[in-house]
Amino acid sequence: MIRSLSRLTPTINSIMSHMCYPRSRLMSTHQVEKKIRNDTYNALIFKLAGRKEIYLVGGYIRNAFRGIDSPDRDYIFRGKIIDFVKQIQKLTNGTIVEFKKKQTIRLILSNHYTFDFSQLKGQLKRNLSKRDFTLNSMAWSPETGIIDFENGISDLCDGIVRCISFKNMIDDPVRMMRAYRFAAEINGKVDDSTRETIKRYHKRIITATSERITLELFHLLNTNNSSRELMNALNDKILPLVLSCSEKTLFSNIKAIHELENELLYHIPDYIKAKLQTLFSQNLTFKGLLCLETLQLNNQGQRIMSTLTLSKKIRKRLSAVSAGIQKLMKLKEIERHHLFKLFQISGDAASDIIILSGKLNYLRDLEIYRKITEKNIISANALTDTFGIKSGPQIGKMIQLLKEAQFLGFVKSRKDAIDFINKNLMENNLT
Repeated sequence: MIRSLSRLTPTINSIMSHMCYPRSRLMSTHQVEKKIRNDTYNALIFKLAGRKEIYLVGGYIRNAFRGIDSPDRDYIFRGKIIDFVKQIQKLTNGTIVEFKKKQTIRLILSNHYTFDFSQLKGQLKRNLSKRDFTLNSMAWSPETGIIDFENGISDLCDGIVRCISFKNMIDDPVRMMRAYRFAAEINGKVDDSTRETIKRYHKRIITATSERITLELFHLLNTNNSSRELMNALNDKILPLVLSCSEKTLFSNIKAIHELENELLYHIPDYIKAKLQTLFSQNLTFKGLLCLETLQLNNQGQRIMSTLTLSKKIRKRLSAVSAGIQKLMKLKEIERHHLFKLFQISGDAASDIIILSGKLNYLRDLEIYRKITEKNIISANALTDTFGIKSGPQIGKMIQLLKEAQFLGFVKSRKDAIDFINKNLMENNLT
């Protein structure tokens, strides 16, 4: 892809040092417990459970300590899960989804909140010890308060992503990719022993399903500063297996993502910034999409084929961005009529192409183009009634010629448009 900002050429060390920002203070245990108790759904679920043993576990508690509201939560329950979930369903009008082997049952609400219920077998401590990382191993119930056998609060406070045991990692290899995602989310780091485990068993990642790996990568790309952890995943030998790409190409592309995150995105217009955190497809945000596009293109602007599972919408966008960047690379000088054709062909991908090429000054031209295309200076009916142009392809052709003339600055008023049409009709005999 185009490297207009390659003058920065950050090294691995500069990427790492640039990305080390101060971490936010955590909420106190008292504040977290109050938040959990006051949550409407938690109150309902624990009330329905009565004297039965049930715990809120995992990511909801982690996010609560960070002051983040989470629509998703996990519970472990001792008893027949399906009967208990059906009780909750009656009061929430949710949809029940049963996963394979019925080990986990999900309740999805109309507001997109999701509650996962898993079976609690044996001792709670043993159950929590089988989770992925210490920061996800905390539990809570009204009777016990916060339970933290693995010192997850301490690790979360220190910004450390630490696996509970190497066996937990190799039993579910997708957790290797998840480690970098959590490190990026909390702006922390994967601890050394966990990284050594990943390096030693990195080849096992190929046994994980493509769908799960794709989801973890997308979560990582959605974070504000993904380049540091992408570089760590590259150094730990796992990223080339995930993306089926050479280390040299990945290194170059991660540098470009660093530039994107720390240079380009600070200088884009506010209307584009406003949508960066909105979802595009497959839980990938528009910000994550820009990073994926950067990862998936080589230095010729061509798409790199990978083993990721991508939606049709994402594949279509990647192809459009690739075609647009290759088109720009072939031009020695970019003139205004080139921009019109690029915007016309690229559609919604045009802004991505401009941002990734580093030519942010063209975003203003794109705004002008979109305003022109939103409204016809002369309607299709007027072209037929006033000028006698036959309906069909001729109308569409004339409208496009008018829009291009507006973009090039030849047509600025309705009178200009009329003169342009009359001249064009005489030259091309379109009536």
